[in-house]
Amino acid sequence: MKSVVLFSGLGNQIFQYAFYLGLKSKYNDVSIITNQTFGKNQHNGEELCKIFNINPTYNIWFYSNNIMFKIYKKLLIQSKLAKVYTNEDEFLHINKKPFEVYIGYFMNLKYFDFIRNELINTLEIREKLDLYNLEIINKMKSTNSLGIHIRRGDFLSFQGGIGLSLDYYKNAINFINDKNMHIFIFSDDIEFVKNDFMKLLSKNRGGGYYRF
Repeated sequence: MKSVVLFSGLGNQIFQYAFYLGLKSKYNDVSIITNQTFGKNQHNGEELCKIFNINPTYNIWFYSNNIMFKIYKKLLIQSKLAKVYTNEDEFLHINKKPFEVYIGYFMNLKYFDFIRNELINTLEIREKLDLYNLEIINKMKSTNSLGIHIRRGDFLSFQGGIGLSLDYYKNAINFINDKNMHIFIFSDDIEFVKNDFMKLLSKNRGGGYYRF
C-alpha cells in the first residue's frame, strides 16, 4: 500500500495529485491521505476534489483519523514494515515495503511527465466558468499575454525570508513593458496591487494593458 499525503494550498495539492497518478500508473494499491489525518487544515483545506472533477482513492484507514496514523508510524515503522518518505531525493528510489507514505511537494516533472496527457485530461473544473472568466480566457489566448501572481497573505508573517526587493520587480517589469505584453495580475491582496504595485507598471511603455 502506497499513500500520498494531500496538504497545503491548491497549487501544492495539484503537484501531490500528479505524483499520486504517477505512482498509480506503476503500482496497484495507491491512495490519498488528506491533511485532516494530522488534525489540521492549511489554507482552505482540501480543495482539489472541490474544484476539479476527480475522485482519487482515499486511504480509509487514515481518512480524518490521526490516531490511526500515529499507530501506523509507531508500530509499522519501528517494525521496518513501513516507511514514511519526507526527503524528495528518496522519492525515485522506492522500496518495496508493505506500507509507504509520501509527504512532499513533488515540484519536478520527473515525477509525472510520463502521464502528462492523463493529468491534463483529468483536471477538469467541476463548475462551468461564468461569462466574465470566459472573456478573460479568450483575451489570454488572443493576446501576447503574461500572468503575474503576487502572493501576500500568509507570506507576510512567514519567517523564511523569501521576500524580493522592489528593484527585482522593477527590472522584470521594465523587460516586460518592452515586449508589448497584455498582463493579467492574480493576487490574494488586490488592494495592495492597485495601491502600491501598480506604481511599478507604466502604461506609457510598450502599450501594456493590465487586468485584475
